[in-house]
Amino acid sequence: MIPLSPHLLVAAANSFIGLDEYLTGERSAGGGPLSAFLRRTSGLESRGDWNVAAIHHWGYWSHFDHRSASSSWPLPGVESASALGAVASALGILRDHPHTGDILLHYGPSHRTWRRAGVVAHIEAVKWYGRRDRCYDVLSIEGACDPDGEVAGHDTIAIVRRVSASMGDRFVRWVDLDDRASHGSGQLLTDVLESVAPEAISSMFEEFVAEPFVPDAVAIEPAEIAEVVSQ
Repeated sequence: MIPLSPHLLVAAANSFIGLDEYLTGERSAGGGPLSAFLRRTSGLESRGDWNVAAIHHWGYWSHFDHRSASSSWPLPGVESASALGAVASALGILRDHPHTGDILLHYGPSHRTWRRAGVVAHIEAVKWYGRRDRCYDVLSIEGACDPDGEVAGHDTIAIVRRVSASMGDRFVRWVDLDDRASHGSGQLLTDVLESVAPEAISSMFEEFVAEPFVPDAVAIEPAEIAEVVSQ
């Protein structure tokens, strides 16, 4: 089995940057061949957000070992960023600060849920905005975006997003899982998936209160970023 590696996930995600879900440029109401393929390989058929399905595809195949015909990718295919967050919470791998290779769960205050997911390719800056916790500028690789990074687009892009735990954003530290939680094996993951009911997901967001950022950020020099995010 291939050891879990954030660098493998980032490399796989990099290979999709610039791809449009329609591939040929022809538009249709039912979505394009790329999004349909990603949903299918994540076991979702025609359901779910291909923004999340793309991450499962990148993770699964970047950790696929042809000698054993199996993947060490530890997370299941799920339909939404909020469902992925619920699984991560149940597995104890939800974090409030980023590492390279984490899965970013970006909070949407108007929907009171995690609205999209991305792969953290790089931590650009760490700042404070007069808040109790740090704010991070992360380079995130995401599918189903428009060129400006808005939800429900058709492209795979790399975009810098400003995120913070106090804004409801979280990071899935999937590399902390051992082989007991591997995709498709073990009772642990089965129990977790059975516990992820819609009402359980909704209750996770009651603690999040969206507040606007305040100006006059205090930035940390790039050399200090690695030390800060490892704390």
